[in-house]
Amino acid sequence: MQSSGGSQVLAKQEVFHAKVTAGEQLLYFFVADCPDGWAVSVHYPREGEPFSLCELPELEDAKRHAQGWVGLVHNVKDPLEWIPGLPPVAQPEPLIRNVSDTARWVAYYRAEESSRPDAVFNDPFARRLAGERGEQIARAGPFLQKTSWPFVARTYLSDQFILEQIQQGADMVVNLAAGLDARPYRMALPSTLKWIEVDLPEILAHKEEILGNEKSVCALERIRLDLSDVAARRQLFQDMGSKANRALIVSEGLLAYLTEDEVGSLARDLAVPKSFQNWLLDFGSPALMKMLQKKMRAQMTQAPFKFAPAAGPEFFTPHGWKLVKAESVFKTAARLKRLPFPLSLFALLPDSGEFNANRPWSAACLFEKR
Repeated sequence: MQSSGGSQVLAKQEVFHAKVTAGEQLLYFFVADCPDGWAVSVHYPREGEPFSLCELPELEDAKRHAQGWVGLVHNVKDPLEWIPGLPPVAQPEPLIRNVSDTARWVAYYRAEESSRPDAVFNDPFARRLAGERGEQIARAGPFLQKTSWPFVARTYLSDQFILEQIQQGADMVVNLAAGLDARPYRMALPSTLKWIEVDLPEILAHKEEILGNEKSVCALERIRLDLSDVAARRQLFQDMGSKANRALIVSEGLLAYLTEDEVGSLARDLAVPKSFQNWLLDFGSPALMKMLQKKMRAQMTQAPFKFAPAAGPEFFTPHGWKLVKAESVFKTAARLKRLPFPLSLFALLPDSGEFNANRPWSAACLFEKR
């Protein structure tokens, strides 16, 4: 007699076994004695409980049945399509589940920098904001463990640009994809400054849970909005623009996850409000993007890097913005003595720090409306 497949069986004694690769999966077929005869089963994966395909009274019939399964699935891409009822293998949740998780990752780097005796900025909230996941991401492999320096340099440069713009008359900062940035709490800002944070509901809810009892040093407003909603963001920009005389737009860490078309569209929308005078952003060269995609492919499957225009800063010119100043992240990290060895040796070589599409390059850039 033959029973219906799908039950789990614990083998007493294996008398036949074979392994076969089906697609990217390794399956182990085996025959073992059971109360009603001989069970034909499969391990998928090997560490899991065996999955019973059938039970047969005769050993030779059971062996032939197992051999038949081996031949059947040998060249298939997906064994789930060929073995009815075979449970799928649970896939581990990626450390970086979405772009919002990158905010936790970067917050951990800020926390590490803040703990140094020679810290170039102090973010006392960063460790709580990063949480366990932020630390797990930052420690996921040698490359990420040694890659805090560009984020430290970028944070330092952005701080300096923001302070300069406020000194020059900016009365509003609109922080797009604000993530877990804590500048309204940690920086010496005028109490009259209006600071607007825009991001997805989940990440802002996490931030409010952590910082709920803290007091910002300036007027702070949070707006839950998906910036890919073009109509909604245009309305937001119009509303914010009407409340400022001179606004600075900040999009630290955002553009890398957008396509060139998406960045161009965002740039044009930001150029519309009269009071949106300056834009602080960061991006990298195609050569840098290629390197990061290779080294971080496993971590960034859910939040891939996309934006690295071959035109460099000139990409923004036809969209209404012209470059005022670009500060190299690499050269800044060298000046701050944050480059690990042997990168610190490369910093000794002559380099103008200017954009080169064929070399790894990234910068914090200040643009003004054309």
